[in-house]
Amino acid sequence: AGLISLQDYVDRMQADQEVIYYVTGESLEGIAKSPLLEAFRKRQLEVLYMAEPVDEWVVNTLQDIDGKKFQAIDAEDVALEDDEATIEGAEATKDKERTIELVSFLKKELENRVADVRESSRLTDSPCVLVTPKGGISQNLERLMRMSDQEFSPTKRILEINPQHATLVNMGELLKKDRDSSQLKEWAQFLVDYVLLGEGSIEDPQRITDTIQKMMSAASDHALSKA
Repeated sequence: AGLISLQDYVDRMQADQEVIYYVTGESLEGIAKSPLLEAFRKRQLEVLYMAEPVDEWVVNTLQDIDGKKFQAIDAEDVALEDDEATIEGAEATKDKERTIELVSFLKKELENRVADVRESSRLTDSPCVLVTPKGGISQNLERLMRMSDQEFSPTKRILEINPQHATLVNMGELLKKDRDSSQLKEWAQFLVDYVLLGEGSIEDPQRITDTIQKMMSAASDHALSKA
């Protein structure tokens, strides 16, 4: 990544690309690690990294360049074509049912923390991500606004899950066996905490350390049983 002009970006956009994709954050290093970029790397779509506080206001002021509007990749309404072949059959139906049940469970467990829970089409490697609901403001802009207004109320974001990730597959299978599992309830909360950790914002450090401690104990017990 390096410095480029907006015109450079427009000049090398893909032929069928209609918008200028961008992502804002506190640092270039943090932005580069965002799971939000996974779908764009896969499709070889260039994304502008914007780490200066003024960038949030610049893109909202400019609106468009050469008729190409700006599109934040952390927004709910990012439209990306699905280039994967649809898998039919009993196994696909089973996977879909498991995902529907898990999404329903997570909506109930996380109703106080997120606005909605949905299956994601933008993730390939990560288990989950938080995105900004339509009409909301980005997490980075909220961070900047809280710096000047400590009473600023954050917007609930949408949790998108990757149903193909091993963690979510296992959670879905456990849900079928035990809907009242205390482990499953803890893992549901940790999905949100996992994203917040990656963003560098932690709501409840003690809850996170308690969950990690339990996971480490379980993992070490499992390792010993295999030794």
